[in-house]
Amino acid sequence: MNLRDASTKLIDRNDLAVLVKKVQASGQTVVFTNGCFDILHRGHVELLKYCKSLGYVIVGLNTDTSVKELKG
Repeated sequence: MNLRDASTKLIDRNDLAVLVKKVQASGQTVVFTNGCFDILHRGHVELLKYCKSLGYVIVGLNTDTSVKELKG
């Protein structure tokens, strides 16, 4: 997997480990964020823009089940 291919795709945890090593080897900083993006709003967009300003962003998405547990 190359960095460009991973930039817009969902990847599994095995590929994630490889991706992180490649990003770090290229000299970039890896930035991880996650959350409940069930309703995308300005705060989410600002968070993602800020993360992007820091480096290569990896976003973890909460499952529907975890969102329901958190938000009801």
